[in-house]
Amino acid sequence: FSSTIFSKFSKAFIRFKGIKLKLENLHNSIKVYRHKYKVIFANILLSFISQLISIFSFFLIAKSLHTHIDFIYFFIFVPLIFAISIIPISIGGLGVRDGSFIFLFSKVGVSPNISLSISLINFFTLLISGIVGGIIYVYSLYLRRLQYRKTS
Repeated sequence: FSSTIFSKFSKAFIRFKGIKLKLENLHNSIKVYRHKYKVIFANILLSFISQLISIFSFFLIAKSLHTHIDFIYFFIFVPLIFAISIIPISIGGLGVRDGSFIFLFSKVGVSPNISLSISLINFFTLLISGIVGGIIYVYSLYLRRLQYRKTS
């Protein structure tokens, strides 16, 4: 949170104006919220709950495939897979996420077919729910525009 430390740190990025601007925005955001402990705690709690729901959804997908995998492995592997899949070497983490699933879950005796199935079922579930959400969003925008025209 120290401005002096940040100014010394940001000098290393003087040639990279885009990165330096993003770091300045991050630093300013941190300065705004540094004394708002309730907001920080609420965000950390929501993030933790979101991760738990993701882990539990992978576990339920594995159960639906009649596979017995201990729940603790999902707690260990899923966050690692998420971290690996955000590395920008593929579109949406496809391939990287699937390969990580196969590699990590094979270490605990899960067949590659089951591991790949868990990963792909989760991906398609998210894709379908995103498409449905997008349709609802576009439709709600359309309705709002109709209401705006009626009142004008």
